[in-house]
Amino acid sequence: MKKTIILCLIGVILAIPFFPVRVTGAENWYEQGISFLDSGKYEEAIEAFSLSIETLPYDYKSYNKRGIAYIGTGNTDRAVSDFTKAIELNPLLEDAFSNRCAALCGRGNYDQAIEDCSSALEINPRSAKAYNNRGIAWINKGSFEKAIDDCIKAVEINPGYADPLNNLAWIYATCPDEKFRSGQKAVSYAEQAVKLSPDPYYMDTLAAALAENNRFEEAVEIQEKVIAVAGDNKNMDVYQERLKLYKAHKPLRDTRSVILHNEKTKEPVKPPSTATVGETPVTKAPEQIHSSTCGDNCPYTVQTASFTNYRISYDEAVKLRRKGEAAFNSYVSARKGTGGWYRVHTGAFETRLEAQKAASGLREIGISGAIAVKTPYVIILDSASGKDLQRLESDKILYYTVKDKKGREKIFVGAFETEKDATYFSARLKEKGYKIIIGKR
Repeated sequence: MKKTIILCLIGVILAIPFFPVRVTGAENWYEQGISFLDSGKYEEAIEAFSLSIETLPYDYKSYNKRGIAYIGTGNTDRAVSDFTKAIELNPLLEDAFSNRCAALCGRGNYDQAIEDCSSALEINPRSAKAYNNRGIAWINKGSFEKAIDDCIKAVEINPGYADPLNNLAWIYATCPDEKFRSGQKAVSYAEQAVKLSPDPYYMDTLAAALAENNRFEEAVEIQEKVIAVAGDNKNMDVYQERLKLYKAHKPLRDTRSVILHNEKTKEPVKPPSTATVGETPVTKAPEQIHSSTCGDNCPYTVQTASFTNYRISYDEAVKLRRKGEAAFNSYVSARKGTGGWYRVHTGAFETRLEAQKAASGLREIGISGAIAVKTPYVIILDSASGKDLQRLESDKILYYTVKDKKGREKIFVGAFETEKDATYFSARLKEKGYKIIIGKR
């Protein structure tokens, strides 16, 4: 469709690594890449993320962000490759699925794009980006009703997200199927998008919406502004043709020649979490992600990521710990006996509801893969003394502490779905002579 968009692109813890941590250089290159990406300097961003990956080959976030930068340069093949690598390293990285959906739309692989965004929504049912990008794929397939539904869901989740507002306006203004056109709705959605971001791309949609409402003089005025601010935009010829159309008092009908909006690769602005007191919105602080005090039965935790390689899971846990989260690692065997996964968890909760609230708080601050899980089994360090803790440190063992409601502190390693997984993971501690027992948290 002519206006198809490639958007959105997205207790006390003492942790000592089994493997080397993310080095300072990798952190610096990643941050520089983010800065370049936000500034629209895509080639520089690609170079910075590439250096970050050279320093830390398992850095799935750099692969994901470099893919966004490749979309910005129009290289959708390289983008798809990077998003695929990020997903391989972190199968729960919802943002990479959403981004690959956008890149696949750019290549015309709409069915596969829909599958990717659906996968993203299985991981995070409240991903506005995934709904928006899937909506774009539906537009390209001519499934306008499904596209409208997805874009509306994106707006409901994030009212400050301009892209789905713009997509809705474009459908209502230019859809070749008359039953989906509504000039009034088109203008309303387009004005909201432009108010959020006075981008010439959104202004172009507003002009089409005004023309659908027979407000041709206003459409001409807006389209002339688009042309004035667009500069050397590659879509300039198309913008000029639309201006001629509006001057002839003719509305625009989409002819399905795709305009790629690669310039808009920034993440959608996240909506504030608010509670209303009277008429005044009050921003809530995010949920605390760990429980420093817990009862005798705390079988639930929050899983934030899962990897086949321990080094990657450790790196992620360390990054979360540096942000103040109570992150730790554990293990789960594969269902078909073909190896296992190293998972990153945080917190200890008595009920699934508590864990779900904590996971929701994590997703609100950008940890999109956070989900509540039941992991009742733990490795307990029996009668650990200060010397034992020092030895754990020298042996590079990751552990964490949780206090019960009476203030008694327990030292744990991991959190496991089954006793078998806990036993497997505990082998390395037994080899070093630690007194441990497998129990329930």
